[in-house]
Amino acid sequence: MKTFTRTIQPNSYPISLTEIRDYLRLDHNIDLSETQFLIESAVSIAEEYTRRAFTTVTYSCLSDFMGNCFELRYGPIQSIESISATLNDGSVTQISPDEYYLTRATLNGQVVFKDFKCPDDVREFEGWEVVYKCGYKVLPGALCQALKLICAHNFEFREDKNTLPPEASRILDAYKIVTL
Repeated sequence: MKTFTRTIQPNSYPISLTEIRDYLRLDHNIDLSETQFLIESAVSIAEEYTRRAFTTVTYSCLSDFMGNCFELRYGPIQSIESISATLNDGSVTQISPDEYYLTRATLNGQVVFKDFKCPDDVREFEGWEVVYKCGYKVLPGALCQALKLICAHNFEFREDKNTLPPEASRILDAYKIVTL
């Protein structure tokens, strides 16, 4: 089993409060927190739908098993920060970057081990941890437009919060990472 946790949250979002206020033609004395919530929820909906991080964030993935290749959940991958194994005695062994390489970095990424010899006494439950940084440095314009559409939809249909309008899903489909 794999568990993904966002360990470092984004320090900014790909669209600003001013952009959304102008796009929605809102009066500038409307509560900032509601507009910020629209942006945060739109980013969350779009990221889950596409399996891509829209801003630079760091994830930790805990896993029970590590084969010769290991698929990550969110992309695009910027870097692998660390890979470690927790042994049964509680000690942690760092895996050298010379022991693996990254493929499919523009998608969700896959760590492939070279001639790696797995330690025999790795803890069975969440014995492996991969920490990686992912996200767009500059979000493509089409994805920014999809975020604006989601914000507009969720503003218009407040009682139906956190839904994905069909116009936005058509844009996001082109960026969606599908795994089998």
